[in-house]
Amino acid sequence: MVFPPDYEYPDGKMPGEWREGRGRDGKFKRWWYTNVGKGYSRASGAGKGLDTKDGLIDWAACQAAVGILLDAAARSEVSTLINEYDADPWYKGDDGGTRSGKERLKAAVEKARNTAGQHTASSTGTEFHKLGELRNKGETPRVVQDHLKEPLKQYDRAVEPIEFLEQEMLIVNDPLELCGSVDYLMGLPPGITTPDGEYHDESLVVVGDLKTGRWDAKRPMSVTCQLCAYGTGVRYDQETNTRTPLHPRINNKWGVMVHFPIMTKNPQVKFYWVDLTLGLKASVLAKEVEAMRRVFNSKDSELKELDLDRFQW
Repeated sequence: MVFPPDYEYPDGKMPGEWREGRGRDGKFKRWWYTNVGKGYSRASGAGKGLDTKDGLIDWAACQAAVGILLDAAARSEVSTLINEYDADPWYKGDDGGTRSGKERLKAAVEKARNTAGQHTASSTGTEFHKLGELRNKGETPRVVQDHLKEPLKQYDRAVEPIEFLEQEMLIVNDPLELCGSVDYLMGLPPGITTPDGEYHDESLVVVGDLKTGRWDAKRPMSVTCQLCAYGTGVRYDQETNTRTPLHPRINNKWGVMVHFPIMTKNPQVKFYWVDLTLGLKASVLAKEVEAMRRVFNSKDSELKELDLDRFQW
């Protein structure tokens, strides 16, 4: 929840209250409710309005197909639903309930995808993020699994020239209405030349993000928009509703992606420049696309019937 820059908290306390309940999926949820602030979108999803997710859809479908054959419980549930809803649990089982045939089918497919290893890469990536964060602070992790010991040593060697000024700080970008925690605020060594040809004789301060996925370097739209949201944003203290600059020497033209696809064979740590100016153009366009999608998802966009009966002979 983000409050307007000029808004002062009554009595110095953030207005609102915690509320609890269950969502449409039946799961318990807890959220902060206020009629003053606004819920900004996550910076990590800054470019989602432009992302067709075609590749992700195909991948998820293949994971489900593999998982159904590997997971007897998921396979049994799908068989039951086929018999219960005459081979069409998606439409015939869609009664709106949390235990409808449609919801049960979705749960079975999710279970199958998990069996096929859908979340293995993301879970390992999250684990490595925390290991890297601790090492960047000069701290020793309590537990490092055997398969991550060598990658962590490789990461240590690769990031040695970088000064990690701060990690996981909350940033808001009011023009884009985005909010999130940046992985790194990093100082690059003096003598760096950025892709625009500019030489920097001082340490170059930039925002940075660690990506552990296979395709992040070849499909950079998401990370470009994400780092733009951070690099052109400001620090945000939600408790006091104050905004401050990221750093006196922050560079808002370039960010850096640290790419380490740890689930691939013989992964290597590589660094990539990220063009924040391009990210800003993409983020603005993505915001417009999302706004238009909301229009077409509203009742205002419903087609109006044209009645020509009175014009007939």
